[in-house]
Amino acid sequence: MQIVIGTFIVKPEERDAFIESRREAMRRSRAEAGCVTYAFTNDPIEHDVVILTERWADRDSLSAHAKGLKTAPPATGPQPISREVFMYETTNDGRAL
Repeated sequence: MQIVIGTFIVKPEERDAFIESRREAMRRSRAEAGCVTYAFTNDPIEHDVVILTERWADRDSLSAHAKGLKTAPPATGPQPISREVFMYETTNDGRAL
């Protein structure tokens, strides 16, 4: 299983609009083969932070998603001030511990 975790810093007053502007991308991603979870969510404490959480069944599914991002329409709406995105590969089959 592939795990992607991202942190996006946005202007606090634009946080909700930032997440809303990614709604269609979330729907498209969730419909892709191998997508288990894909969500932009707000941090409940830091009002300038949006968290991206993705889980993919395997590396091939995540790679296909990444290729699709290159041809997807650019995101409209507020843009992040900064971002960090990390990918992890689990050593188990993804079952809860």
